[in-house]
Amino acid sequence: RPTIIPLGERRKPRPQGRPGYLRLDTVHQGDKDGIKGIYHINAVDEVTQWEVVAATPQISEHWLIPLLEQLLETVDRFHRQYLNPYVNFHRPCAIAEIEEAPNGKRRRVYRRWATPFEIFSQTPKCERYLRTGVNLSELGRFAQIQSDTEAAIEMQQAKQKLLAAIARRSA
Repeated sequence: RPTIIPLGERRKPRPQGRPGYLRLDTVHQGDKDGIKGIYHINAVDEVTQWEVVAATPQISEHWLIPLLEQLLETVDRFHRQYLNPYVNFHRPCAIAEIEEAPNGKRRRVYRRWATPFEIFSQTPKCERYLRTGVNLSELGRFAQIQSDTEAAIEMQQAKQKLLAAIARRSA
């Protein structure tokens, strides 16, 4: 009898307010003129909603292991630098509430919106996740320095720089 070995567990992370738990998603760009398109790998921190996107030509161990190591290193660096300047504090995120329907099924309902900073600051004991010497009020002041447009431009520049570094590394 063959032994069933689960290759991955498909479930939503339960971080209990701790940043660093990631949701991963893959999207195939599609093929064009018989040429295989790339796969986009999207990693989102469950608590802070910080997002890292990377691309790979194939879904295989050869391509995914180095890419996932780079993603995890990037997220780890992000957390070590507290919540660095490239986080988009201004992008609103929908907050899901679980509601039970009359038939007993549970569903997500989105009634409230908040920025990643607001979500993080409402996390119980959130200051213990900040770098030594950084406090929540300093982070709040930092979140208000830029307009939404300025933050989006800086974030796009940082993504381009990161993707260029990944492309150089894989070449």
